[in-house]
Amino acid sequence: MAFPKRDSRSRDKPSLYEFLWNDTTATPEERMRKVLHFYVEDGRFDARCVRDTRVISVDLKTNTVVYEIDIQPYLCSRTKTLHGGAAATLLDMLTSAILTLLAKPGAFDLGHVSRTITMSYLRPVNEGQTVRIECRPVSLGKNTANVYGEIRTLEGKVCVTCVHDKVVFGSKI
Repeated sequence: MAFPKRDSRSRDKPSLYEFLWNDTTATPEERMRKVLHFYVEDGRFDARCVRDTRVISVDLKTNTVVYEIDIQPYLCSRTKTLHGGAAATLLDMLTSAILTLLAKPGAFDLGHVSRTITMSYLRPVNEGQTVRIECRPVSLGKNTANVYGEIRTLEGKVCVTCVHDKVVFGSKI
């Protein structure tokens, strides 16, 4: 796969969006993989957290994306459980990624920034454990978006939840 290179000095972010829109043959899952690859290729702080994330499914009827990740040592604290900061970064990135997937010309196409993210840590996630991460928008407005995310065990036990409020930008908003 050839992905567009982003100039870190550039304020032009539409290259990813244009890249996604120009590929009309890609499945939603392939498009989401491209979004994640674009994040990882950037090589910044958050890239390491999402690099091992696998896209399991994308449902465009409900706008739900399901990911899977094996919890590696670099995501864990000394207690060998998923670090709260790593969980927050994973959910921040993956709840944001769904907005990139749903972007279209004139709506969300110039990006978005976090306004608030509220995390609830309900049970530990152990190092080496495989978990599912599900994300879906609750509300998409002209200037804001509210996205829900959760980390669950493969048995369905909810471990971490988040509610992520975003300020969104679009060229025609």
